[in-house]
Amino acid sequence: MLPPLKADARERYESRKMGLSQEEIDKIDKAGMKHVVEYEIKNNRNPEPMEHTNKGYDIESYDNNGKLLRFIEVKSKKDNWDDFNVELSSSQFDFAREKGKSFYLYVVDNVFSDSPRIYEINDPANRATGYLFDPPWAETE
Repeated sequence: MLPPLKADARERYESRKMGLSQEEIDKIDKAGMKHVVEYEIKNNRNPEPMEHTNKGYDIESYDNNGKLLRFIEVKSKKDNWDDFNVELSSSQFDFAREKGKSFYLYVVDNVFSDSPRIYEINDPANRATGYLFDPPWAETE
């Protein structure tokens, strides 16, 4: 069995990987969330953002009758998506696998532009073609 990752290893790795401060990452994430909320409303759904610390997903989206349609995880990019990968945490991946077709991964790129793009990926856990083991695995307790 592998030992667990140190509590802050993931956050430090993400900041270094993108060359951004945590404050910049938070601004990018907030802009992406705003675009997804607007997108859901434009598509006649009623989004409810979750607390930032919610494990598994960022937004619940309902129809006009209050029926829960989508669990949405948002990944936001300052530039084009092809500049960096997006990844799901283990809790996000497990939740995506559990929810299947009601789980969506939305990748928002160019979040600060006048025309950000939103890519909808339905049921990403069952469409995954591989797994990534990144440098935080070297930082175990």
